[in-house]
Amino acid sequence: MASRLEVMDTHAARAFVRTVAGEAGLNPTFSEDTVQPCTNPKTKQIIVTKPQWSWTPEQAAVWRGEILHEAGHWFKGNKDVMQFFLDKNTDMASLYGTLANLFADWVN
Repeated sequence: MASRLEVMDTHAARAFVRTVAGEAGLNPTFSEDTVQPCTNPKTKQIIVTKPQWSWTPEQAAVWRGEILHEAGHWFKGNKDVMQFFLDKNTDMASLYGTLANLFADWVN
């Protein structure tokens, strides 16, 4: 099955992230310490957990979904929402920023 991470080699998994991130205008960084993908809105960098060969197909699907979700904040349409909050210097870790992020998730 093409949807299983096990059939992707490490280069293909990284290429997937680079493609999705690139289409959203983000630069991917792979990290062992990342719990789930996150984006630094100021540097336009998406920090992604390195794919693991020990993952089950379900874990791999969650990994891909989280990458698509995070990159989705920066695709056309949603990008305008996130840029608005950045232009207003919104602290995305604050309660207001969290609500703004939830709103952007809803738009996404």
